[in-house]
Amino acid sequence: MQMCLCGLSDCDRRVAHGELVGVQMLMEDVLLGSCHVIRKASTEWQAALDNAQPDWSKLPGLYPNQLESHPKASALLEGQCDVVMSLSLLKSFLILWKRLEVLKEHWGRFKLRGQDINSALLHRQFSELYEAEILYPSMKALARQMGKEDEFEELMLRSQSILPPKGASEIEIKTQQA
Repeated sequence: MQMCLCGLSDCDRRVAHGELVGVQMLMEDVLLGSCHVIRKASTEWQAALDNAQPDWSKLPGLYPNQLESHPKASALLEGQCDVVMSLSLLKSFLILWKRLEVLKEHWGRFKLRGQDINSALLHRQFSELYEAEILYPSMKALARQMGKEDEFEELMLRSQSILPPKGASEIEIKTQQA
């Protein structure tokens, strides 16, 4: 990564650093917002493993009390499960995010009759269309699913911009738009 950034000017390097910090914070938010899902899946996975007890007599030299006497080993296995699930969640989120960006770009070209969005005027036009036709209906549907439609409408009346419903996770927001 350092090789990619070494050819940048100081100004561009600061911008790239800001982008990287932004993505890092977003991914931390995704993990924090989905922590309960990871724990639940980890617990279910552990329960499934516990129910599938091996026949210890068929495993030479290994006895159940050997594993029980090493609490660090079982804690490490649980931690690894959480890490794998967290990484899987982040990978899924990044793929979803990229697909949404590609869809937005194609949708924008379609709506702007094949024009690339390469000027401030076209970007403003695209943004207005996207907010009206995709973002607002998506956020309204998400607010309805969360039982916060009235709160969302009240927020829309007070604000010029379209904000997601309070408590909505980044995954829910991006999934709703896709």
